[in-house]
Amino acid sequence: MCSSDLYTNNIFISLCLCNALKKAISRIREFNPDFVVVPLGFDPARNDPTGSWLLDAADFRANGELIAGLDRPTVFIQEGGYRISSLSKNAFAFFSGVLGET
Repeated sequence: MCSSDLYTNNIFISLCLCNALKKAISRIREFNPDFVVVPLGFDPARNDPTGSWLLDAADFRANGELIAGLDRPTVFIQEGGYRISSLSKNAFAFFSGVLGET
């Protein structure tokens, strides 16, 4: 279960995104790559001007934890996120999840 299931107001969207990421990670594991490149967008954040998603810091942390579970060298290319007031908080949460930090 993704921790985002507990924190996001729109649980249905959170569950769908979490399940989609879990499915992608399963396929990546089957492929067994030497490394992973992740296009990392923070535009699904709540109140981002370019989207209609409702993700918050807990959701981004959960996504980071899932990606870290691949246990592969990983490069992140930040390519979205336009609500400056929450961008640093969401990025910090994501990378805390990746690094397993509290």
